[in-house]
Amino acid sequence: MMSMLALTTLSFHGLKLPIPPVRGRALPPMLCDTAEDRLSEYQRLQDQLASAIAAEDYAMAAKLRDQLSSSVMDDQMAILACNTEFYAAFAAGDYSRMDGVWASDEVAVIHPGLPPIYGQENVMSSWRAILQGGGADVSPDEVRCMLIGTSAVVTCLERIPGSLPLAATNVFAKAESGAWRMVLHQAGAASRGE
Repeated sequence: MMSMLALTTLSFHGLKLPIPPVRGRALPPMLCDTAEDRLSEYQRLQDQLASAIAAEDYAMAAKLRDQLSSSVMDDQMAILACNTEFYAAFAAGDYSRMDGVWASDEVAVIHPGLPPIYGQENVMSSWRAILQGGGADVSPDEVRCMLIGTSAVVTCLERIPGSLPLAATNVFAKAESGAWRMVLHQAGAASRGE
């Protein structure tokens, strides 16, 4: 069920974050039905901030900065942001970013057509080997997030140009610090053709 929020929103990598009223001023109501929509709006505001800075419109940049800094990220948005960072690191071929997404303890990965790999050191060694050749043109689509206490499951289709999509399952756990980290990534051939 969608609800009217008396908040504006900001985008972050395709997800919208709610923004509380700034300095006591009520902002127009916004209809937000998914965390993905809220982070998308957050990303839009980040883009506007970059444009305002490039145009040397510092009054607008300050306003946008204040809106961004007052945003609140709930668990679902944090999970989806971590999932987005995983795919951004994969696409960029950036091992450091990839390493930052994963939990530091018990983890596993199942790459397409391969047996499971267990343990943080082994999992990250597999990613180091994959990313050595550079990034992959992979993007998540039809992303769904299921939050179960301090764990979450994100399912999606991984779109790769010129290939059939892969079905992926990404499992996240909430660390004691409150940060969400990946503990499992699995991708395999999707049975439905496009």
